[in-house]
Amino acid sequence: PLGWAGFLAPLVEPDPEAQGELHASFCALDPAVAHQFARATFQVDNRADLPAVHQPCLLIECTDDALVPVTVGRFLEASLPHARLHLLEARGHYPH
Repeated sequence: PLGWAGFLAPLVEPDPEAQGELHASFCALDPAVAHQFARATFQVDNRADLPAVHQPCLLIECTDDALVPVTVGRFLEASLPHARLHLLEARGHYPH
């Protein structure tokens, strides 16, 4: 099994049953696709582009997310001209 998948699944999903499903889906990813996704997620910085986004944006974030603190949602809300942040009283990164 992939080490990152075993680390990430319980970090982002509080439900043990769903953790197993998420872990399995992580392991089923094509490694090249997973690598591209990780690079785009962790090595690209688009903060300077945010003021140019004029579409209305609804930002939905969990109040207890181990990956993305609420300060990120507040930053995005302040940086996007037409954004509204909705905080879910929930734990994890995948509330859906």
